[in-house]
Amino acid sequence: MAGEIVTLQVGQCGNQIGQQFWSQLTKEHGIDRDGYTQFFNIQSSFRDDNTDPFFKDNDNGRYTPRAIMLDLEPKVINDVFNNFQGLFDQRNVWVSQERYGAGNSWAKGYDEGRRNMEYILNIIDKELESTDNFEGFQLLHSVAGGTGSGLGSNLLEALQERYPKSFLTTYSIFPSNESEVVVQPYNTILTLRRLVEESDASIVFDNNAISNLSSRIFKKSNVGYSDSNQLIAAVMSSVTNSIRFPSYMYSSLQSIFCTLIPTPDLHFLTPSFTPFSSDYITHTSDDRHNTAYDVILDLIDSTTSLTTQTEKNPVYFNTFCTLIGSIDNNDILRGINKIQHRLQFAPWSVTSIHVNMGRRSPYLTSQKDSNYINGMMLSNNSGIVPLLTNSCETFDKIFAKRAFLNAFREVEPFNRDDLEFTDSRSIVQNVIDEYTAAEEKDYLDDILIDEENMAEKGEYSVSNDNIKEAINYYKEANKEIDNILLEVKGQDDINNSIIESVELLGKNISQVIFELNNINERKWPQAEKDLVDRSTIQPRDILEGSYDSMSLEQNLNKLSPQNDPLLNMILNKLQTSLLDVIKATESHSRIAKDSSVNEGKEQKIAQYIEQFKNEIIWYEKKKFSQYNIDLVTLTKENALLHRHIEELQDRWNNLVESARKKKREQR
Repeated sequence: MAGEIVTLQVGQCGNQIGQQFWSQLTKEHGIDRDGYTQFFNIQSSFRDDNTDPFFKDNDNGRYTPRAIMLDLEPKVINDVFNNFQGLFDQRNVWVSQERYGAGNSWAKGYDEGRRNMEYILNIIDKELESTDNFEGFQLLHSVAGGTGSGLGSNLLEALQERYPKSFLTTYSIFPSNESEVVVQPYNTILTLRRLVEESDASIVFDNNAISNLSSRIFKKSNVGYSDSNQLIAAVMSSVTNSIRFPSYMYSSLQSIFCTLIPTPDLHFLTPSFTPFSSDYITHTSDDRHNTAYDVILDLIDSTTSLTTQTEKNPVYFNTFCTLIGSIDNNDILRGINKIQHRLQFAPWSVTSIHVNMGRRSPYLTSQKDSNYINGMMLSNNSGIVPLLTNSCETFDKIFAKRAFLNAFREVEPFNRDDLEFTDSRSIVQNVIDEYTAAEEKDYLDDILIDEENMAEKGEYSVSNDNIKEAINYYKEANKEIDNILLEVKGQDDINNSIIESVELLGKNISQVIFELNNINERKWPQAEKDLVDRSTIQPRDILEGSYDSMSLEQNLNKLSPQNDPLLNMILNKLQTSLLDVIKATESHSRIAKDSSVNEGKEQKIAQYIEQFKNEIIWYEKKKFSQYNIDLVTLTKENALLHRHIEELQDRWNNLVESARKKKREQR
């Protein structure tokens, strides 16, 4: 079951986005602006949506968002309370006592956070007391202003220290090129450092892309924050659709983001959304029907991205889609197949597209139009590099002249030296370098190096029909896989998708060992030497004592596998018949001397043995037929697995070759 998620809204930007986000969520869950349900019978009937992750359900049937609002001035927070009277918990608010804002200074916001963080953390602690299965935080903020960047940065550090095991996601808004805030480059670089070091996943929006998209969607030149924030809220609600309307997969933050983030440094994600229908924005009409195929193709178009895409062919590492509406699986498969050929994936990355088939809220008005489909995509790709590079370049221009630093000199640690600036700039550059390095096929060489590659030797042995040797080689290969897993599972910077890939390879090798053992047993039965040669059993031998009742029972038992009731039934039948004849012979020894009597019993025993032979032949045919059936079934069951594994094996071979080449170059 999904755990609770606490939303932290910091600064003017964060609280304005939060206001739109909660407006969308209340609409999707049939909750009115005062916290009560819009439909009187919802409380008394079964709900197939899950409100617990984002709302507290009070005893009086009122829902309260799990939200905490932080700002240095009260204006925006007051607007939120005025628009949602009775919805939010007023105890989950912190406003600076000075109440005049940060003046777009990161240093001012950071210093306010440092002086008041214990009070803020106390608010968070009390909010967490109302959770049963707390999962993590999502932070809404701007990276360029004073409060969202400065106070947000201090909050990120405090959260990581206080709640290190909780999952921390940020929805971070980057400035446009036309910003009038002169210290914006400083604020951005200082905040980016905290996003790199403290957050687990950062969804990146930039005002250039949002402004262009808003103008096109709303069809007007002067777009306000209330308009553009609807686009961000649409992405946020779609990201959590599988958590709030749960299905079999992606029911938690970690299950969603772990599919996207291969290593901790590569956690900056770019969002796309299409189409923006009346479910998500106001003053629009749903005049065009679409399919999942159309939506998937539109999502990889740069015009649907909420982050500016200046790189023509970015390298993709992972992709996650949520499709909401009445969906045809064939359309999804066609769409995935199409974009897999269009997108350029990193050589070490799996080209699979993770798709969540989301559910549309039953409380939305467009639910009546079941043919309409919305789509959201989060992708981890090198297209984020130009945005990060631009942030560094604008920083370098003003920092080289030490311009506009007066606002920072009054606050520690800036009053001593410029080390905080230079360190932050270096850390952001490291992320840029990491994304660039991730485009190469040898990116994971340090993680996956197969020194001996026993699996290759196993394949060679199989090709030479040396089954036993092949089994031994594959077992050695599995030991190497186990050693790799022990190593990578102990490293915090290794993503789950990499671990799952190695585990899948290990399972594949185990399956090969299982199948080779089956072949080996068919060629060299282990118990063959213990079987009784039934062709040598003669009726006279039994009568004359060569096979007494005890030795006969022992020899017949050698034929009986413990777990084969069918063979046991045949043998028990023969054993009972023969023992009856032997006992009758032993108790009538004089009659046994009569040759005519013996001849009659010999015929009877011969009849039993012949019947036994026929039953054994029938048994062997049945078992062989069953073996073939099992083999066919096994082949069918493994066909899909092998298709997936072929791609993984190619990837593994590329990694092996790359690692060997790298070692040869080092030597």
